[in-house]
Amino acid sequence: MQVVKQDKISIYISRLNKQSTQKAYAAGLNHFKIFVSKYYPDYTSDTIIDQILITKTVDVYQLLDNFVYYLKQENKDRTPKTISNYIISVKGYLGYFDVEIADNKFKRRVKLPPILRDDEEAIDVKNVRKLLLKCNIRRLKPIIMILASNGARIKEVLSLRYKDVNFDVSPTEIHIRKEYSKTRKARNRPISDEANEALKDWLNWKYNNPETERELKPDDLIFKVYNTDVKVSSLYVKVNEEYNKLLTVAEMDDRKDEGMLKRRKITLHTFRRFVKTVTANQFNSDYSEWLIGHAKSTYYTNKPEDLRELYRTKVMPYLTFLDYSKLESAGKNIEAQLVEKEKEISLLRSRDLKHETEMNLIREQQLRMQSEFEKLSKAVTLSLHIDEQFMNQQGTQPLTDKQKEYIRKYNPDLFK
Repeated sequence: MQVVKQDKISIYISRLNKQSTQKAYAAGLNHFKIFVSKYYPDYTSDTIIDQILITKTVDVYQLLDNFVYYLKQENKDRTPKTISNYIISVKGYLGYFDVEIADNKFKRRVKLPPILRDDEEAIDVKNVRKLLLKCNIRRLKPIIMILASNGARIKEVLSLRYKDVNFDVSPTEIHIRKEYSKTRKARNRPISDEANEALKDWLNWKYNNPETERELKPDDLIFKVYNTDVKVSSLYVKVNEEYNKLLTVAEMDDRKDEGMLKRRKITLHTFRRFVKTVTANQFNSDYSEWLIGHAKSTYYTNKPEDLRELYRTKVMPYLTFLDYSKLESAGKNIEAQLVEKEKEISLLRSRDLKHETEMNLIREQQLRMQSEFEKLSKAVTLSLHIDEQFMNQQGTQPLTDKQKEYIRKYNPDLFK
């Protein structure tokens, strides 16, 4: 049996752990293979490594800089982010085969295009409610409700099995498997009562539908439809297509200006940002980081039952979209908070008004005291002047009536 020899790129890609990483790196390295054949026709993507390491005829930094230039010229619509990702894949490939690349030299000699970022499109409760009301795809509605009430990544939700859902606790909890978590760490997180009911409706239709008999197996992916082996990545492609159709129906399918694909401004990942923002605004940032599975402070610790209760009381009312009893309760809570704030503002205004009145009284007293002081100062000065005149005259010249009035008022001893 003849053994087929793999090229170095295939060997490197096969060593990568995640399938998504393999796919992304393969795209960058395929471009690198084409680039080498055009710019370095005497070599291949395999043999050029020997030219870098052994013969030193190829400078790795010049090679990478030329690759950046090629990527920009080959497709003018290619984004700086895509170019950066392709360079990362090539650096990983070269490093795997012992080509050392110093970061400081790389920054000096390889000119990457700057990555300019715009703020991501924000959505609110009204946007989510609009999507849900427009959605007539049976499977998509519970998926959106879980995303918009839990903040999980779409592939984490699509990887859920029947045994990963704990209906015995309140609120219902889902288990995100470490194999599908971006952080490679498993976690349990609550979903809203509304999402729980939508999920139960989907499962009831899936397994109790007389038209299509299906056997419920604990290891079955919840959101696969047919009794066939299906990968999460394939399931994602189908669900993403359904979601894009929904965006078009809801007239929410605006696209970004940059990039070859002109990606939509609102994606399935937008719900993750929505949950993070709402939870941080209505409760606190530490809990929001915990809820969506980000690294949290080591000092933020709670028991599982306490975390579920915090979600039920502090977060879930603001991540409910079609359960109008819950919405009314949340509205009343917000209204009560506004009334309380108005009372606080009124109290502060009254206190400020009282302080302002007291300050005005103090200012008036100061003005009166200043006026009396000035009068007294003038009187004393005149009195001293009269005293001096009186002593000089020695009684030889009669005093005027005005002098007598001041003397009687301020220095009566002269008449004794």
